[in-house]
Amino acid sequence: MSVILELPKRVIEGAGTLTQLPAILAERSFKRIGLIIDPYVSRTDYVRDILEQVREKGIVVVEYADVQAEPTFASLAELYGNTTLMESEMFLAVGGGSVMDTAKLLCVMATNPEFAACLERADLIKVNGRPLYAVPTTAGTGAEATPNAILFEEVKQKKSGIVSSTMIADTVILDAVLTASLPEQMAVCTGFDALAHALESFTSKKANPYSDMFAAEAMRLIFRNLIPACLEKEEAARQNMLLASFYAGVCLVTSSTHIVHAMAYPLAERFHVPHGKGITALLAAGMRQQGTARFEEIVERCLPTEYRGHRPEQLCSVLGEYQEQLGVKLRLAQFGVSAGDCRPMAEAAIENRRLFDNCPVDVGADALAYAYEALL
Repeated sequence: MSVILELPKRVIEGAGTLTQLPAILAERSFKRIGLIIDPYVSRTDYVRDILEQVREKGIVVVEYADVQAEPTFASLAELYGNTTLMESEMFLAVGGGSVMDTAKLLCVMATNPEFAACLERADLIKVNGRPLYAVPTTAGTGAEATPNAILFEEVKQKKSGIVSSTMIADTVILDAVLTASLPEQMAVCTGFDALAHALESFTSKKANPYSDMFAAEAMRLIFRNLIPACLEKEEAARQNMLLASFYAGVCLVTSSTHIVHAMAYPLAERFHVPHGKGITALLAAGMRQQGTARFEEIVERCLPTEYRGHRPEQLCSVLGEYQEQLGVKLRLAQFGVSAGDCRPMAEAAIENRRLFDNCPVDVGADALAYAYEALL
């Protein structure tokens, strides 16, 4: 099996590193940038001050701060019609996964009009897009590291993944100052999303030396930093979580997620459950369906010292302990799921062969439906 490792060209990591942005943009002689940004982040003094410094260097900033929680084909088509925005020489994404995905797609739409007219067809992306600078404000999606973008098809009520190596960011800035005011529940759920990326990639049928390296380090960092990052807001822990999320994004590209993400898709499509919440609710239950393949390695390589010596089958219980310490109380009934929904969701999850084929253990619809039911 051949493995391709594709990474952003430059990663700048450390608390306060966003202050380097004005000089970095000036180095490239950009005169006009399209800024796709989370509306809350756009109002923070830290970001506003830095953007003012960008403007002082003579760079025009065209700002868009109305990204949907689930970007749709229609919303991207509407943005493509915004001539003022699309004339930008590059795009700067400051926000979570939806912001990143929107900016990625705009970058390639700007240079591939055939793709812009038919977003379902990633094969229509023929040339490189505009440069993309990615600045995550959550430590979870890892979207800054990947060539993937997710769009919601409103007519089919389905999520679609668009993948192209041309959407990999040119520059990534990982700055913990941006996660200081992240609501605790969002920090927790995005942290578990990053953990799922690493855990599933490490146990995937497509696991390889590259994904193992990045996934193991991501898990090691998350198990040591998730709780202090969320409960104590420790800056060093938050910075480590950003780094872990980036690593987890890298490993899911070289390997793949599988059962947990497959189970989360119908939950999001049918009940509009936010991705991080769905993954958090499903993580332990989904992984229990996969036996204990490679769990012993995870216990010995990645868990803190006090958990060393645990039996491999206890790993999922450790996940539960972390959720308990973080006050996670997510049940599927909270989102409107009933017992009658579980079998159809199980069948829909299995139909997602792009993910489900990577499961190390085959799981049938009956077992998967039972796993959903246990979480009601």
